[in-house]
Amino acid sequence: MLVLFTKDTIYINGVLKLTYDQSNLPKRYFEFINSPIPSLVVEQLDYSEQSGTLKVKVVDYSPPGDSQFYEEEPEFPIRRIEFDKMDWNKFSPLVYSFTLSKMGGMFFNANQAYPSGYLSEINDTLKRQVKSDEEHLRQKAPNLFFQEPKKPIVEHIQTSIKVKFEKATFRDGCISFQANLKDFNSIRDFTIENGNLRSEFETIKPWFVKRIGESFTATIDLKVIDGEITEAAASSEDISKINSELIESIRVQRVLNLVKTPRVKDESKSLFNHDEIFGNLDEGEGRNVFNSSVDDILQILITNGLAKNIRQLEFLSSDKQSLNDKVRFTLRPHFGFLFKVETSTKQFFIWELLNSHATYVWEREINDLYLYQFVEQEISFINANGREEYRRYYKNLTTKDFKFHLLEHEGADLTEDERFIAWKNKLERVILDFS
Repeated sequence: MLVLFTKDTIYINGVLKLTYDQSNLPKRYFEFINSPIPSLVVEQLDYSEQSGTLKVKVVDYSPPGDSQFYEEEPEFPIRRIEFDKMDWNKFSPLVYSFTLSKMGGMFFNANQAYPSGYLSEINDTLKRQVKSDEEHLRQKAPNLFFQEPKKPIVEHIQTSIKVKFEKATFRDGCISFQANLKDFNSIRDFTIENGNLRSEFETIKPWFVKRIGESFTATIDLKVIDGEITEAAASSEDISKINSELIESIRVQRVLNLVKTPRVKDESKSLFNHDEIFGNLDEGEGRNVFNSSVDDILQILITNGLAKNIRQLEFLSSDKQSLNDKVRFTLRPHFGFLFKVETSTKQFFIWELLNSHATYVWEREINDLYLYQFVEQEISFINANGREEYRRYYKNLTTKDFKFHLLEHEGADLTEDERFIAWKNKLERVILDFS
């Protein structure tokens, strides 16, 4: 059979085509001549049906150009061709450049290519000639063995991607995410800096989605050298919109949404602390991210016209609230504040709703350890049955271990100051009786 060789391909009988990786020819260490097309006549030595490997022996290194062969498909698939050891003296006319020391195992009589003692006989003049010839080859006929260093190809590439907020993470001073750079078959971590961001915002991420959208646009800047990414950075106009004004608007809106009867996760619960009321606003485990105090919440509600009993609420939060306890809140059916006032012998719980015409007061002994559970139970009863039913329930109690006071706000015929003073006098009479 006849085997033809081109730069990248081995042709067998003009039908079968293999690459040099599918042979045992050490192609990296030599280059065939281009003209005439190198060819060999070979005969089969062995064939492995399992691996599809054909082993051959060269029988003619210089067949005539008009050699005949049969263009027919082999009976069995040939996936690899392996040549038996070849005669270097006959093979060498087919190549124009080579590194013989690297491929001597493929040839017999390769050691005859350079006679023994040849190098020791080269004199200085011949050395200079060899050096001159090498330089000539570099300048006039560069080949496999005299390749000049390639100047690196540097590219600056910019692209835009969409990043879902659910796939990004808020951190202190930045937001981070992963991006799949498909053109480079690479997944990279990116960070976009913004000094307004905090890791706590991760728990209130849906609020940023409401302002910006489910995704933000990120601009990716890449420095690519010879097809490899060496530098990568990200920026985003959407993330830069998260400024102090936007964050403040979220803080305010979260407080305003408390009044809109947010979904309560635990239906049996009537009283909530600071973290719990904001947690009911968010998916997941939301909390009081902005550390909003009672005064903060009051001020936002007052500024937005949602609080009717402004004077009463301000008085209770600043003048009466016990320093040993935090204010509790109710969410349903109305948003309200539960204040705690202590005297030497009594504890008073004062429930004031935003827009109510009455104040609810419970009093118990100072040493009662389950006061909040008790008050939560009473408020749940009022929420379920109404104020009038609760008053009848309290009146009919045969044994009472607490006292309940309902302080009606005065009518519309009084000025605002007169209504507040009348209410304050009623409250202080109840409390001072036991101070």
